[in-house]
Amino acid sequence: MSRCSKCKKEKCICDHEFNNAEESSSSSQFDEFLDDCVEFPFKCPDKIRTRRFSSPNSPLPPDELEELQRCIEAANDLLRSIGNESDPENTRQLQLHFLSLQGEFVEVKLSFGEIVPEEPEVPEEPEEPEEPEVPSVEKTEVVKGILATAGRNFIQINSIGKFIFILYERLISLSREDFKASGHQEQEFIDADRTTRREMVLNFGDFVSKRPELVNLFFGIQLHIQLLNYLGDDVKVKTDDHIIIEGTLFEADEGKIRVENRNGSTEINMDQICFLEVINMK
Repeated sequence: MSRCSKCKKEKCICDHEFNNAEESSSSSQFDEFLDDCVEFPFKCPDKIRTRRFSSPNSPLPPDELEELQRCIEAANDLLRSIGNESDPENTRQLQLHFLSLQGEFVEVKLSFGEIVPEEPEVPEEPEEPEEPEVPSVEKTEVVKGILATAGRNFIQINSIGKFIFILYERLISLSREDFKASGHQEQEFIDADRTTRREMVLNFGDFVSKRPELVNLFFGIQLHIQLLNYLGDDVKVKTDDHIIIEGTLFEADEGKIRVENRNGSTEINMDQICFLEVINMK
């Protein structure tokens, strides 16, 4: 004879005992019934709500942890740069590093030209043992301002009333100063609206190609392309031979620029430019 799946007895008493338990006001009888019916679905007590606290992932204070993470990221950038094959034309990693400093107040040390001391002419004399050559002296200059942006081969420093463009090949060092600049613009599209995000996903090429700042962010642009935005503006160019040329920026090509002033038109090769200032900016 089959047994009851609840009370495990041939003569099932579950219904009888359960009905008696409902009718009885005594809780002890119902407890005995539960002991007999081992598989009876007990009702679990309600959970008591308690606050949950996330455990810290580091024993360091928040400010020290942030500084440590910043150092680790800088070290990772350095290791990635060292691990890549040396290619003077590949400056993308350097650009991304400078873009991470966008909006920071920085001090830039740059070089221009080499000054070779002139020796006075002396009358010819019998040949003597050659004297060692006088070493050339490389002149440096310091520029301070807000790091506005960085391209494939240049950085832009904004100072009071002027934008300064410096080629990477001129850089000696770049250090961040303890100064909080206002108007810092984030490169990430944190605040992008829904329409912009949609265009970025569905029409990336057409959307980005019409916006030079996005082209520079995703791919990087050369200095002469950036200067196209300032055609017709007043500029000041300092060259390797320590000459300062002022005038209106009339043309910007890959290898040279053209500046016009009252003395006429002057073409300047890109590799001769120490830095270029767009002046009278508001």
